[in-house]
Amino acid sequence: MSKIFDFQDEAVTVSYEERGAWVYLVAVVATFAGYVAVVLGRAGGGAPADADYVAPLLWSLGISIAVTIIGRIVLEIVRPGDGTTADVRDKEIARSGDNVTGMVVGFGVLLPLALALIEADHFWIANSIYAVSALAAVVGTAVKLVTYRRGF
Repeated sequence: MSKIFDFQDEAVTVSYEERGAWVYLVAVVATFAGYVAVVLGRAGGGAPADADYVAPLLWSLGISIAVTIIGRIVLEIVRPGDGTTADVRDKEIARSGDNVTGMVVGFGVLLPLALALIEADHFWIANSIYAVSALAAVVGTAVKLVTYRRGF
């Protein structure tokens, strides 16, 4: 059984950066899922493109940022770590995850570009950008977390 969630176990050292990655992953997934639920709820069984999505999208982005910042602060208060300074390993893992995030964004940007070129509704273009961004964040953070647990 994985000990990845066991922050008190002496055998598992979870760095400040890894904790931050976990908080970021949870914030991104929860706010994106909440956004989708709100928009589908506002559509009321109709076409999602007919729902008012702008305010929920902006709120979702803001809440995601706030949850990431506040979550990280609360986590450090509740379960303080050894320090907040990233070491060489943290920096290499961050670089690796950021490279993957960049690749996902690079390929993912083709979707909203294609939608814009075919003159799709703003709803689909905005939501494809948000979905690609969320996907890139999840994949990049997952790469970081797997690398923390299993190494390069």
